[in-house]
Amino acid sequence: MKQLVFTTDWENKLVDIIRKNKVYDDFPKFEDYHITAEDFYDYISEKQFILDRIDNRKHQFVVPGMLLILPIIILSVFYNNLYGLMGGVGIGLVLCGLYYLIANNIDNSKLKRLHNEAMEQYATAVLQY
Repeated sequence: MKQLVFTTDWENKLVDIIRKNKVYDDFPKFEDYHITAEDFYDYISEKQFILDRIDNRKHQFVVPGMLLILPIIILSVFYNNLYGLMGGVGIGLVLCGLYYLIANNIDNSKLKRLHNEAMEQYATAVLQY
């Protein structure tokens, strides 16, 4: 999780460092890591897209709000008492939890499939330069 804290502008940071320092001899070269510039830029843009989606989910509450309110509305049609309300709230909370669980698992599995050790080592070397 620590990685997600500084990733809001991870791609731009890497691109700026590479653009400013690629002329220096001691700067890490793509060839040393057996990757191409095009593949690396594709990799970091895909990873940044997934990281942005994870970050945006923390700040957007439309889908979880709908999942929370919809069961309350539906159950209020059939039950006009406190038990119907509490049941709707409980079902809504379960649906919101499932939404976050499934969405996070999908994004984490995409990050794992996308992971390329050579690209990560080059990104680390660039950030440490």
